[in-house]
Amino acid sequence: MVRRHAETSTDTKIGVDGVRFGPTCTTWALADSHRSKLVASSQEGEAFDVDAGMPASMRRDPVETKPWFEFADIKWDDSSPKYRESLAESLMTITVPLLHGSYSGERAVLRKALKIAFNRNVRERDLTAEVQHAISFARQASRNVGDLADPEVLRAVLRALELKLDGGRAATNTVRIRRTKLGNAITYAVAERKLLTSNPLHAVKATKRKFVLHEVDPRSDRRVVDRQRAGVEEGR
Repeated sequence: MVRRHAETSTDTKIGVDGVRFGPTCTTWALADSHRSKLVASSQEGEAFDVDAGMPASMRRDPVETKPWFEFADIKWDDSSPKYRESLAESLMTITVPLLHGSYSGERAVLRKALKIAFNRNVRERDLTAEVQHAISFARQASRNVGDLADPEVLRAVLRALELKLDGGRAATNTVRIRRTKLGNAITYAVAERKLLTSNPLHAVKATKRKFVLHEVDPRSDRRVVDRQRAGVEEGR
């Protein structure tokens, strides 16, 4: 059974040995996908785990939870000061779409505050009240690392990596660096911290950049050359 709660979450319920189980998903699509997997396992005759309330093939070891804001600081704890400075921009870009709610202040202040928070070279200095408020908001509003397993959440992060602060397209090398930092963080979360059961980047396809090639009309190109030659002859 799939049941919606207002517009914020959706439950998927199944009865196993007289007990009801089921997760609360952040979107209807995720809940329906989970339901489909349960139905398919049942139709195939797969045994269900009575303790976990799911097919044996879907059971996973429990994972820990940790806010992204806290995790990101731990991941690069032993990085050099110079590397942390360059890293702060990527972490700021990744973190913004991983925040719940709306920030009441200016977005520019929030981005500046995140860069400071992820850069130990400057975060120990005296900070303005608005920067301190922004850092406090980010710490409290941060999603858990495990939320990256939600395709919608991960796609929002991937879209943010593609953009500059003004909304334009970021340089290809900048996007590559940001994606590398995100990939390293996710790998660390899976392999060492057990905050994710698998790498969600493998299941989500990023939108590839489109490059428009303009075909040149040879006749038009020839006319340009002819005009240039004519101008040279007139100037002689």
